[in-house]
Amino acid sequence: MPGAVPQPPARDQLPGRQRDAQPAARGLRAGRRRPAAQQQAVDEEVAAAVAAGLLAVADPGTAARAVVTLCTAIPQWYRPGGPTAPEELAEQYVGFALALLGRPPSTGLDPSRM
Repeated sequence: MPGAVPQPPARDQLPGRQRDAQPAARGLRAGRRRPAAQQQAVDEEVAAAVAAGLLAVADPGTAARAVVTLCTAIPQWYRPGGPTAPEELAEQYVGFALALLGRPPSTGLDPSRM
């Protein structure tokens, strides 16, 4: 028919790789909103902690982005059963994040002080 707009093939008519990638691609598109919300939450917490004198960092926004980036990169390299247990990794990363945010290690991880 002249002027008809071609329709994409149905999912079950796509070659294997394209068919298999579709749900993952939809998940990535849907998940794009979540990182922004996570970043905003961390931005707000860091700003509040700086205002309360619990953290000493010159640029809270940049520091908060660095902390989120530090954490979101873990799935790129971490493998279960590797040399570092998840609990140990979490403890190390909390230390990295607090150091990055200007909190002296001597204050520990007492949540009541956060």
